Amino acid sequence: MRLFAVFMMCHYLAITGDDFVCQEAQETVGNHVHTIEVKKALAYNIGECYPPKVTAEMIRQGMVDAFKESHQPLQIASPVTIELGFYRPEHADLASRFPCVERISESEVRICQETYLEAIEIVWQALFQAELTVPKWLA
Repeated sequence: MRLFAVFMMCHYLAITGDDFVCQEAQETVGNHVHTIEVKKALAYNIGECYPPKVTAEMIRQGMVDAFKESHQPLQIASPVTIELGFYRPEHADLASRFPCVERISESEVRICQETYLEAIEIVWQALFQAELTVPKWLA
């Protein structure tokens, strides 16, 4: 998860991805992250990708630039609330089986924990439960 490195007090954080990922990272952690946009999102699962030699150089230069910047670690206030949205409502059903996961809509759940590390552990467990459980009708 994108804030794990921030929680672990990393001074240098860089992310590569499409324009939407980079925008989300900037909106989420602001100047605590260096973004390297290596493709343009055109639609869900469709993107305009640059050739690997071009993206390799973009990433190399982006990391050089990232290490030139000085960042203070982002402090995440407690308690921590994370909301997850699923494409299919049955995935939210499965994720909401955990006692600390609250169902907030047909396809969304909310996780509230005292620390980010505790919250992200529940997020991973909920995602694992939701995505890797075989429906009874399919078993």
